[in-house]
Amino acid sequence: MADGNKPVTPEDAAASLEARLSRRAARRQARQQLDAEKLKLLAAEAEKGRAEIAAEEAKAVEAEEAKKPAKQAPPPATIEQNKPPALKQAADIAVIDEEAFEAARRAREARMRQIRGELRRRRRWRAFWMLVRFAVFVLGPTALVGWYYYEKATDMYVSESTMVFKSGSSQSTGGGLLGALTGSSPTDSVALQEYIMSRDILQRLDKDHGIVSHFQAEDIDWLHRLDPSATFDDAYKYYAGGFIMPGKVKVSYDIAEGIIRLEIVAASAEAAHRFNKAIIGYGEERVNALNERSRGDGVRMANDQVAKARADLLDAERKVAAVQEAQNSFSATGEAAAIQGEITALEAELRAIEAQIEQLKTITNDPNDSRFVTYRTQKRILEDQIAVLRSRLTGGGDRATGDRSMAQLSSELRLAETDLMAANMMYQSALTSREAALQVAAEQSLFLEVVTQPTLPQKATRPKRLQNTGLVFLVLFATYIIGLLTFSLIREQAAI
Repeated sequence: MADGNKPVTPEDAAASLEARLSRRAARRQARQQLDAEKLKLLAAEAEKGRAEIAAEEAKAVEAEEAKKPAKQAPPPATIEQNKPPALKQAADIAVIDEEAFEAARRAREARMRQIRGELRRRRRWRAFWMLVRFAVFVLGPTALVGWYYYEKATDMYVSESTMVFKSGSSQSTGGGLLGALTGSSPTDSVALQEYIMSRDILQRLDKDHGIVSHFQAEDIDWLHRLDPSATFDDAYKYYAGGFIMPGKVKVSYDIAEGIIRLEIVAASAEAAHRFNKAIIGYGEERVNALNERSRGDGVRMANDQVAKARADLLDAERKVAAVQEAQNSFSATGEAAAIQGEITALEAELRAIEAQIEQLKTITNDPNDSRFVTYRTQKRILEDQIAVLRSRLTGGGDRATGDRSMAQLSSELRLAETDLMAANMMYQSALTSREAALQVAAEQSLFLEVVTQPTLPQKATRPKRLQNTGLVFLVLFATYIIGLLTFSLIREQAAI
């Protein structure tokens, strides 16, 4: 984007590229001109040197000519001097060009050797300082971290255990292969994980087992020791861990198997085992409390219905007993049948006496016959007995004395027995409802079963010295390489 947040057009990009190419071409032409001037200077210096050499040779020749006899042949220089001027000038120019080219070549080779030496020296210095920076920013901190882990870090022990949820239902609600057998769901396992990593667990552990004071001991190195003046929030961060420093409790859930894995880190094997066992106990208490809360309403309502139905049943039974006591009979139906049987027998005797009276009338018509008196007396007695029995069976009773007829008592008994049957049915229904509520509560109940008991570690496995040192080296090395590439890219862009 250009100034003013305007988009760069292809014409602007082409113009910018052309300007950059023109600047490069100008710099290249300037370097070529500088090289040409250097060659001219080298040629002038070479010509000057050749002139001085020729002058010295001429002086030497003249000195030798002065020492020789006069009749000797002229020296080669004299012959050369006798050549035509044009040929002599051409030969001198050829010799000067050849010598200048040779001198320029030697100078260029010397300059190239000097440049290559300078480049080698710079590369050596660059490699040296690169090694120095690598040692300072990567090897030094890595060595310091490794020394601390191997010499100063306190040995830590890890106690491990595994748990699984079991439900009263036979049908799976999720939670992997083992969850299909136990009926647990991932939500229950996640809830237990959250509870184990909560502040409530830390408070109970500190109150019952002193976990905070355990990690504030002086024998723990300063990097892994909890500050003695730390607040509860600081202790919880130390307990749960963060991005850089791992916590002392790790709980994970295997979705495929439905198993909860618990790891506790402590400065001693006994403390790690004790903390792990305590956390499992707290988890079981929490699960039981949730079960009681979830099934409390349904079971409580079912128990109330059973108690009410039982009270109604007892009232109905008391009412039936009162009616039976009132008629001095266990069964009104049986009593009525007995009275009806007596009435039938008396009626049969009455008919027999009436038949005898009618037979006696055929024999004598004297109403004062003693036999008539006897039969009439027996007939009257039988009629009175039948009337009394019928009065007991269907009469209205004597309200003054509170006596009630058998029909009234039988009706009351039937009503009482009907109420008793209804109360009994309600009681049985309440019992069935309670059984169903208990069954539902049992199906919804969860049980935390420990698959692997907390282990008592035999040797320290934390901190992971080699892994942590290697991780620090990789992080520092990656940071160093990224910084080096970024600096090189910035320097290259600035040089363009």
